Amino acid sequence: MQNHLTNRDIRDIYSLQSGMCAYCGDKVGLNYHVDHIDPIKLGGANTVDNIAIACPACNMSKGSKKLLHFFAWKNQTGERVTVLRNGY
Repeated sequence: MQNHLTNRDIRDIYSLQSGMCAYCGDKVGLNYHVDHIDPIKLGGANTVDNIAIACPACNMSKGSKKLLHFFAWKNQTGERVTVLRNGY
């Protein structure tokens, strides 16, 4: 698998997620972040299968948390948890 992303890869992921945040399900429009599901800082890869489109609020609050830690944190705060891509 390639270890770089193209603009087309990002557009394809955006389309796969129907323009919605992978973590809360809100529509993101043109105001979105490209998030590494498993953070690069923690050993995640810069590959298509490790990328999700996120709203700025979710991406900023996720930071470098692993996905399960982020979802546990969201549950503790009473926030809605949504998973938009199979396998994540």
